[in-house]
Amino acid sequence: VNLEIPAAQLRGGDNDLRIRQGGGGLLYYVISSRVFLAQSEVEAAGNVKVARHYIDPQTNKAITSAVAGQLVKVRLIVTLPEDGFYILVEDQLPGGLEALNEGLNTASHEASAYGYEPAYYWRSYGYNNKEVRGDRVSFFITEFGKGTRTFTYYARATRAGEFVAMPVEVWAMYDLSVWGRSASSELVVGK
Repeated sequence: VNLEIPAAQLRGGDNDLRIRQGGGGLLYYVISSRVFLAQSEVEAAGNVKVARHYIDPQTNKAITSAVAGQLVKVRLIVTLPEDGFYILVEDQLPGGLEALNEGLNTASHEASAYGYEPAYYWRSYGYNNKEVRGDRVSFFITEFGKGTRTFTYYARATRAGEFVAMPVEVWAMYDLSVWGRSASSELVVGK
């Protein structure tokens, strides 16, 4: 049984939930909660500082709009206050962008500058692995020293409209005290 309780039915402060069983046997249950709040912008938060910039690759200048078919360079800037281990940097794509999978298109792969052996230069990339999914791009970093690193990937503007880009999130997979997110942003894709 899934139960959804509208926020209007909840009181400020603590709310009690009582589960009763009728009949014999054991009762097994899991309680989880999620709260969805309507808001137009999400502020940056956390002890890890994160920023995202959409860049025109031709001019190398920040943009807030693109046209369908245009290539967009996405720059993620992450600052850790202390050394971190097993860090995940995850950027959710806004609806009008599709990330380029560099594993399928060597023309867009920045590693081409390293010659024929990019697998041995992972430290030069600044990450161990990059996953390109339909809705996000994730960077996995085993060792992230205190300070600032920049991660980039390319995306193509595919659909016209006004889109909200959810915040970039950064966290240590085994230390939940290391966490941060960027502010949300908007991207307009014209026809």
